[in-house]
Amino acid sequence: MFEYYLTGNANSGKTTLYNALCKVDEKTGNWHGVTAVVKKSGYMFDNERFLVSDLPGIYSLNPVSLEEKNSVDAIKSVKKQLIIVVIDINSLQSGIKLCKDLLKENLKFTVILTKTQRKKMSLINKCERIFGIKCFCVNAYDRKSVKAFKESVKNLPIVKEIKDEEIEQDNFNPVDKIFLNSFFNLLFFVIFSCGALYCSIGKYSLGSFLSDKLNAQTEKFSVGAYEFLNGRVTKLVKKIIVKGVIEGVGSVLSFIPQIFILNLFISLYEESGFAERTSCCVGVSLSKLGLGVKCLFPLVSGLTCTGLSCELCNSCENEKIKKRTMDCLSFVPCSAKNATLIYLCKIFFDKHFIAVISLYVLQIFIIVFLAVTLKFIYGVQRQPLIKELDCLRFPPVSFIFKKSFKAVGDFVKKVGIIITLISVSLTLFTAVNANFSFCENLSESMLAFVAKKISFVFYPLGIYDWRYSVGAICGIFAKEGVIGACSSLNLSRAGLSFASRFSYCVFISLYSPCFVALAYFKKQSDFAFSLKIFIRNTLIGYIGGFLCYKTLNKNYLSLIIFLIAVIIFTAVLYGIKKRNGRKTRVNFGNSSSSRNRV
Repeated sequence: MFEYYLTGNANSGKTTLYNALCKVDEKTGNWHGVTAVVKKSGYMFDNERFLVSDLPGIYSLNPVSLEEKNSVDAIKSVKKQLIIVVIDINSLQSGIKLCKDLLKENLKFTVILTKTQRKKMSLINKCERIFGIKCFCVNAYDRKSVKAFKESVKNLPIVKEIKDEEIEQDNFNPVDKIFLNSFFNLLFFVIFSCGALYCSIGKYSLGSFLSDKLNAQTEKFSVGAYEFLNGRVTKLVKKIIVKGVIEGVGSVLSFIPQIFILNLFISLYEESGFAERTSCCVGVSLSKLGLGVKCLFPLVSGLTCTGLSCELCNSCENEKIKKRTMDCLSFVPCSAKNATLIYLCKIFFDKHFIAVISLYVLQIFIIVFLAVTLKFIYGVQRQPLIKELDCLRFPPVSFIFKKSFKAVGDFVKKVGIIITLISVSLTLFTAVNANFSFCENLSESMLAFVAKKISFVFYPLGIYDWRYSVGAICGIFAKEGVIGACSSLNLSRAGLSFASRFSYCVFISLYSPCFVALAYFKKQSDFAFSLKIFIRNTLIGYIGGFLCYKTLNKNYLSLIIFLIAVIIFTAVLYGIKKRNGRKTRVNFGNSSSSRNRV
């Protein structure tokens, strides 16, 4: 077995090459912090086993973050294995600096160059003169280039010396004068995000058009299946197949066009280099809020899966900032929650696009408010922002589509299976009563009997229908469960006021993450931290839904009482903070103790 390590600067193309070599689908992105932990995998070539380790990006052997420490520890533990330094030809200076550090440690390494497609041979030749070897140029998107690398990896020349030679590189794009400006970058980000959302879920968008077509076909197929099964199977089996399986699967299929289009925009934004510039502009602001300058990527990655994004929090500057980032991450809507909110807004509101945008704005406000609160209680230690930007580029179209198809596949595998299982389970419990006999009336079912016992919890939100409490409980296990419950129980806007519908959506958007995400929080911290997130987020979601309901109903007395409670709570927190900031000396010489401030 031949083992080697892939190291290099952040954003140099290590993980992209790693995926191409080992046929895996690790997260990639054209910005810092994508790889936070050491990843290992292997492949077979010419009847020989090759083991590859993908290390987080580093700029020297003096780590300044948790993921850089992981990478440096792995490098220093290398004995006889080969270290391959992946150098982006657009960032030669920083790549050469890392190689000099490796040479000082007497480590065995070689150099390969990436992103050389549009570069002059003179720059490549200069690299070869500096390292004194023939530098291998690899393109991870080209199968022939990857195959050539596999053939040559065992025979790559070792770097023994590095010559000092001046390198003139000017990668500054005049466009960066605009996109590195905080105001224009934020403006572009808002316009781009709204455009992406409208193209995917807007009333007259392509995503909505295709989604409606799939819904129509599902309904047509459902009616046909009902007629076909009539008289052939029992009523219970027919209901499970039609209501549970067919309509459950149909509710998943209707999201595929919207999820695909949305991920096209997200992939384009990440891989083009705009995301990295946004992180630069936002990083300073996040640092002022008490979060780290490297926490943007975990927060944005939370749009796919909250649990998996917890591991990316290892890129944060220290343990305290890591926990604060996970606190805020718990409110970021994952792909399942996004689909749930889109589904609820489509059945509850005529202008569902505006409703979805409102819920997103609310979640951003909560994240900022939470960050400010944590900063107020625990303080903050400013961190410097040092980042090397890659050039703006238009990524390969095939790669963007491949990445989007992968996101859709993950959505179908994860969300589709859970929604179908929940739909079948709920259909079964609505088809039988407490005596386990078949019943036609939904209100007499076993599910209704149990749900009516706990539905009173949602009365302050204006929700008096027990079916909505079932959806909320299913969402605790998995956010996709809300969709499954809505589909199985035929939830609609009938019988609910606008205030009740919106308050329910607010609660669903803010309350606790699913159990899988909570398990990841426990893994990264402890059980107490995970339990805190569960209780706090649920309370915030409940309070947020209550306030929205009272506000929309113009019940301002409840709002005044709530604001008074917030002021009292803030004063108590401030008092605790001031008290903890003082050292106390207790004299036990007499029977009565006296306290003196120091």
